Amino acid sequence: MPVPAQDGVVTPGTMPDDIIAYLYNLEKRHLVWDALRPWFEAQGYILYPNRYPGKLSEVFKYDLSEEHTDVPSVHVGDKSLRARMRSMIFIPPALFSAVSRQHQDVMIKVLSTEGDETDILKHLMSEPQCSDPLNTTIPILDVLTFDDRYSFLVMPRWGPTDPLLDTGFDCLGTAFEYALCLLKALAFLHKNLIVHRDIRPGNVLVNFYAPGQANYQCFFASKHTKFALCDFGCSTMFPSDILPADRVCPAADSECGTFEYHPPDVAEGATVYDPFAYDVACMGGLLCEVIGYMTPRSIGCPSSAEGQSRSQMF
Repeated sequence: MPVPAQDGVVTPGTMPDDIIAYLYNLEKRHLVWDALRPWFEAQGYILYPNRYPGKLSEVFKYDLSEEHTDVPSVHVGDKSLRARMRSMIFIPPALFSAVSRQHQDVMIKVLSTEGDETDILKHLMSEPQCSDPLNTTIPILDVLTFDDRYSFLVMPRWGPTDPLLDTGFDCLGTAFEYALCLLKALAFLHKNLIVHRDIRPGNVLVNFYAPGQANYQCFFASKHTKFALCDFGCSTMFPSDILPADRVCPAADSECGTFEYHPPDVAEGATVYDPFAYDVACMGGLLCEVIGYMTPRSIGCPSSAEGQSRSQMF
């Protein structure tokens, strides 16, 4: 395991005291991941090369086999596409790409043990939650404990749904699949007394990634599309012995997540709010934005493809 950095200076084999804060320095974050490479390899994961600060290169360097995993697979296109791609892809500071011993392309996320996220993820990957038909959250492959302050989430590498916001869905079937996956995910979380509190398009992934919108549209037409809700950094899980009337959060806590996707109800003077109803409102706003353009205009939902403001929804 890497040793603590002396005087806050990170060198190969050493770690800063505050890993997450250090990762947000794009000129130095690669030092943290480089120091962690031997530790991750011992856990069965090889981190991809990082030749440029703040970006990753050669993300398709390894052969991506789908034969050794029982979770929904990632589709990356044909073999020639895998072989010739050498894209520069921006990765959020707390995430890094890797490949497992089973040749599965994965993403690794740094987690702080101070919040509920680690406990929620371990709950989601346990049975019977993991095999629940309603569970359309991002599959959890592993949660690796680093020390008493940090752990690492390992998940399959799925792609963003941003191209959908730019071009719209290819057909009603894909739009229905998008809505169904998200509604099932929300029902599953609430059944397990988990509130997400950051439902937005950026936290929806699809089991495909490739450069260019044409590749996405071609994949959507293949009928293999799966969507998943991800990112539980703002989430809370309530104990089962708490009465429903007591499952509330302080109004100030509603400020977590992405402001433009917050319903305005909690800004009207209440001291507490129902986070389950809050999630439902956020989900309604998301679906209105992403698929509203496919409904009659008289409904009044703005279309993300037309670039209308999210604030117009409420």
